[in-house]
Amino acid sequence: MKEALAILIIQNMVSFRVNDKAGGMTEYSCIIGNIVSRIRFEKYTLCIKKRHGDIAEVIMNELLLHGQMSINEMVDFVIEKHSTEGV
Repeated sequence: MKEALAILIIQNMVSFRVNDKAGGMTEYSCIIGNIVSRIRFEKYTLCIKKRHGDIAEVIMNELLLHGQMSINEMVDFVIEKHSTEGV
């Protein structure tokens, strides 16, 4: 359960806060707009590819897949992908 919740938080589908009035209980909320927008990911990717090329498509796919990445993680991934697949 904890692992699934962590993935949902990383993917920006769930947010949380600590409620001090409820004795420090953690409250979780679904972010419905982010969940529904996942349906459009393929359209986003195609649009990015048309406007900005293959590397931009790779970056967009990774961000959509992982939800969040640091710039260092992204640069390392793009370099690796470029060297192995020639993107």
